[in-house]
Amino acid sequence: MRPILFYIGSIPIRAWGVFVATGFLVGLFFAKLRAKEKGIEAALIYDLAFWLLLSGIVGARLFYVLGHTDYFFQHPTEIIYINQGGMAVFGSITLGFLVAVIFCIQHKISFFMLGDIVVPGLLIGQAIGRIGCFFNACCYGSIANVPWAVKFPELIGHRHPTQLYEAVLDFIVFGFLWILRDRFVKKGTMFLSGIAFYSAIRFLVELMRVSSGRIIWLSISSTITVASLIGLIVISLKQSGIADNS
Repeated sequence: MRPILFYIGSIPIRAWGVFVATGFLVGLFFAKLRAKEKGIEAALIYDLAFWLLLSGIVGARLFYVLGHTDYFFQHPTEIIYINQGGMAVFGSITLGFLVAVIFCIQHKISFFMLGDIVVPGLLIGQAIGRIGCFFNACCYGSIANVPWAVKFPELIGHRHPTQLYEAVLDFIVFGFLWILRDRFVKKGTMFLSGIAFYSAIRFLVELMRVSSGRIIWLSISSTITVASLIGLIVISLKQSGIADNS
């Protein structure tokens, strides 16, 4: 593992921050390309990207802190040390979703149309960010007896590199959606497909993750994933008109 890539003077440049920033910029690049194909001005995407970045950081950190309250009660000043990692993607998604809804209402644009534009960028950005998690030795998996298991510092045994599992799967789903993007004709289908694939990926990966909290036998993240999938099914049915006719 290499949490610190290099130093600029005495300032450490952390791998996690570098990969997350790279993922954001690459994701923004693909969102801008998709917006151009749909006839949407780049300025709108830049505006949205700013608010999603801000809400994503706040939501991800808040969700992580709420999941580790015992530690942060004893070390409250470390709440702001986001450069050291400690972010929860579902917090980013939750607050980012709310901000995106408000953004669409203010700009009088379709949420699902905007979702179709940004979802490929979100996936490739998440994939690149997970590589940063691997370098940072966070978000690791359970002990595993497989040839590719990884020894993480200060942890017992070799473990599933769940960060890389998710990164590879996210790259695959991104590639699938991007190559077939012109096949998604109906508004919202690309967005819902991307979120459904990502939810399935997270559910599978969470089964191999070390989680600090569980609801029955599922981790908190897995529980959120299942709830998200149920919500997506309902939304998809309504989008197709099936739910309204039943």
